[in-house]
Amino acid sequence: MKIKEISIKDKFYPNKLKKINKPPKKLYVLGDEKILNTECLSIIGSRCCTDYGAKKAEEFASKLAGSGITVVSGMAKGIDSKAHLGAIKAGGKTIAVLGSGFNHIFPDRKVFDKILESGGAVITEYPEDVEVFPQGFRDRNRIVARIICGSINNRGKRKKWNRNYSRLCKKIWKTYILHTACNRR
Repeated sequence: MKIKEISIKDKFYPNKLKKINKPPKKLYVLGDEKILNTECLSIIGSRCCTDYGAKKAEEFASKLAGSGITVVSGMAKGIDSKAHLGAIKAGGKTIAVLGSGFNHIFPDRKVFDKILESGGAVITEYPEDVEVFPQGFRDRNRIVARIICGSINNRGKRKKWNRNYSRLCKKIWKTYILHTACNRR
């Protein structure tokens, strides 16, 4: 599959992302670039989630995708990956946003492949050889928060990342759901 470069002037560049201060000048896309401007909702959360949390993330994603909403997440282990897989199981669309280039898929190549096989998209603002690095995750979260119209946050034990992402979502979009029961034992 060929990597597509989508400039900010391209018709497939996410319209909501164009409105931020200093948007990426271009995005690199694998998969269906046409879904970047559909109605999107993110499901994010803990990498170290419980079985219950993973199940709920998959159920939420499946119901959303089944009703035509594109599920967006960061493809991290735990809640993010379960959200992508739930959307795929429902026959819906999903977008993964990476914090690295395509030559450094992190953390799960299997989820990455399933997203592309199902007609979804994987996007990044980084050229293919950029390795995983801490700021890349913050940049990824900025893109996730800007291309969606709402978010479901399955909060985990380590709350700092979720708290920062939550503040960003609340600032940008009014639709925000915090599902705190997803990590109960």
